Amino acid sequence: CNTCVNPDMEPFLPALVACMHNLDEVPDTVFKMSSTVFVAEVEASSLSIMAPVLARGLNTTSKNDVKRSCARIIENMSKLVDEPRFLTSFLPVILPLLDQAKENVSDPGCREVCASASAALAKKGKDAAQLVFDVAAASAALNTLLETAAPSKVHTHTHTHTHTHTH
Repeated sequence: CNTCVNPDMEPFLPALVACMHNLDEVPDTVFKMSSTVFVAEVEASSLSIMAPVLARGLNTTSKNDVKRSCARIIENMSKLVDEPRFLTSFLPVILPLLDQAKENVSDPGCREVCASASAALAKKGKDAAQLVFDVAAASAALNTLLETAAPSKVHTHTHTHTHTHTH
């Protein structure tokens, strides 16, 4: 959990970890988080910690109030994601669960909250592109940098060693 730099998430990290070990902890953790106002930017590490708990909370066996709280958290957090590419691993997990909840939940208020969260998340993630590392492009850029380095800044020293052999 040392990779999560979001200060809003910090108080919940122990509870989120506990949820991963004991699924019975999910409803209480979700309710605590839903009563918190998140203001810091949400980045990939926060989403990766949240995704399993929110997915479990949106599960078809969860109660409607848990699903509603998960949807509120998702909608609020999606507004704080400045970099849509952070959503690329989050969207395929959470969006189908939100869509399922907005269609199948019996409580109309819960369906509405899930629909709103789904729309907000889909809108934020519509232009999200997966990060791709191009080794050839990186190598070419590095070579260009090395070639343009001023040769005068690179000093080579020649040392002459004289060896005297005595017999």
